[in-house]
Amino acid sequence: AADADPVVPSEAAPDDFAEASEENTVQEEPFEVEDTRLLFGEADGPGAAQAGDFFLFIKDYSWSLRYRITTPADSDLDTERPLDLEWVKLRKPISDPAQLTEMPSSDIFEWDVVEPPRHNGFMYQVTEVVGSGVEAVINFFQGKALKMVVQKDGISLVSKEPGSEVLEPRPVTHCWVQVMGLPFLPILQYIAFFDWDEEVTSWRA
Repeated sequence: AADADPVVPSEAAPDDFAEASEENTVQEEPFEVEDTRLLFGEADGPGAAQAGDFFLFIKDYSWSLRYRITTPADSDLDTERPLDLEWVKLRKPISDPAQLTEMPSSDIFEWDVVEPPRHNGFMYQVTEVVGSGVEAVINFFQGKALKMVVQKDGISLVSKEPGSEVLEPRPVTHCWVQVMGLPFLPILQYIAFFDWDEEVTSWRA
């Protein structure tokens, strides 16, 4: 029987799956992101992003999934459970990944509105301990030859596929996903991993 729980927040988030409104659009000056390793939330206060956080965005969806490294700075990485997950509410759905680096994160996120993930698809599996870190894969991305390398200072992407442009670990800040079948039976159509505004690699069904 199909899992009765939605893959993404729905009951607690009435605005889910709403299209971004195009009314009352205000033209603003381009936002220049300061060149640090913290893309989202460097001055947003409690609940905002921390160094090493990785975000998964779904096209036209009003929540983002945050993967946060659990290990304190003065401890070794937890190789069994290196990441905590939670949904963070967006102020409006995002339709284009370019928007994520064109505005301050305080205009993207509602940092104080969070929900725990309820579906196994967005969970991850640790597949291998590598030096001082681990390799892990998001369950929905199984079979795509793309794995995350989790270390204390951040998350990188590596591919096990010969000829891939990410055979060596590449730092990533977020990924962009397009799916069909939300909220219960998502089918992946497209995945792109980014390091800030640079696309590291992508996969299309």
